[in-house]
Amino acid sequence: LLLVEGGGLLAGFGGLFGLLLGAALAVPWAVRWMAGAAARPAGWIAGTPGRMAARGVVAGLSRSGVAATALVIAVAAVIGVSVMIDSFRAGLVDWLDATLTADVYVQAPGPSGQPPPPLDPALAERLAGVEGVTAVGTIRHLRIPAEGGEIRLRAYDRSGIGELGMPYKERGAEAWVRFQRGEAVYVTEPFAAHRDLAVGDTLTLTTPAGEQRRPIAAVVKDYTSSEGAVVVSRAFYDAYWADERVTGIAVYLADGASPAARIEALRAAAGALGEGVRMRSNAEIRQRSLAIFERTFAVTRVLRLLAAVIAAAGVFGALLALALERAREVAVLRALGLTPAQVWGLELGRTGLLGLLAGLLAVPPGLAVAAALTGVINERAFGWSLALELDPLLLGQAVALATAAALLAGLYPAWRSARISPAEALRDEA
Repeated sequence: LLLVEGGGLLAGFGGLFGLLLGAALAVPWAVRWMAGAAARPAGWIAGTPGRMAARGVVAGLSRSGVAATALVIAVAAVIGVSVMIDSFRAGLVDWLDATLTADVYVQAPGPSGQPPPPLDPALAERLAGVEGVTAVGTIRHLRIPAEGGEIRLRAYDRSGIGELGMPYKERGAEAWVRFQRGEAVYVTEPFAAHRDLAVGDTLTLTTPAGEQRRPIAAVVKDYTSSEGAVVVSRAFYDAYWADERVTGIAVYLADGASPAARIEALRAAAGALGEGVRMRSNAEIRQRSLAIFERTFAVTRVLRLLAAVIAAAGVFGALLALALERAREVAVLRALGLTPAQVWGLELGRTGLLGLLAGLLAVPPGLAVAAALTGVINERAFGWSLALELDPLLLGQAVALATAAALLAGLYPAWRSARISPAEALRDEA
């Protein structure tokens, strides 16, 4: 379901569920095998208690198997979501670096999710005349009617700028030349993904002068909207729309010029045309964009912690039940000479080993979940393709999280086992 070409979002989630279900079914067997294999190395490190801890993991799987599975799935989800967020952030940073090529951006404030209010085209002419300004580009945002509703349209005037800042994902021969002449259009990646379009396909645009058919010359990356947009040249727009207004202005400064210092000069030159207009530097827009990204995904940090807490609660319940079940075994060990501290260490060692194995087992399904989220779910849901960004430190943190969660969950059961009275436990058993 994850690999089926053209599969829908529900199919993607179905494949993700199947992936986690398969991993869950394999956990008890994998824990049994890994714990058995760890018995000898554990003996070398910790002696007889180490071997007993490893064998205790195998012996207690009837009680702890489900909890270990829950811990594996929870940590795998943490890995998957964390890698997806890191990949998304890296993709966003690359896109910002590629597209924010101007030094100052000018735009009127408007409602969120809607095209900004238009600006007077004379403003672009005034800004172009300011000392230190080397080029000015404009963009016009609007919505136009289309089959089934409306679509976003962007008209670029990039005279003197060229292809600088166009983050191509795919393009055909002489794409830029054909685009500038109005012979072809570009589409953003989400627009192409949602409508199953590619370079070479023909798109019909509804204009005030009637329907116009143009081939798609390129697909460009874009993270401003999951809806996507059609991008046309200003020459194409002026030919079919009686509208000289612009929505945004990009100002390019001479090398070495400070955007912050030049903004005051730009405002002075704008005069009344610049009242209520925002002028922001490249750096400020980049900083704001990343701040919005961090706020958007802040809740996932809480959700990841909550998943680990719930899994630890399951481990706690399983270990407590196992401690009650093993009361006679612990009593025999105490009668043979083990001190309460040694029993406590033995139980915590078994619990820590269970957590460590669960953390290690969570890495493969976690990476598979990350690949599914970045390469399948995200693209089918939003139309954004992301390159997988893997931080080895994150995997180490995930294994440490599983081990710590298991150790914390095992503190009380281990303390309870250490307090068992051999005489009472053996008497009750008799």
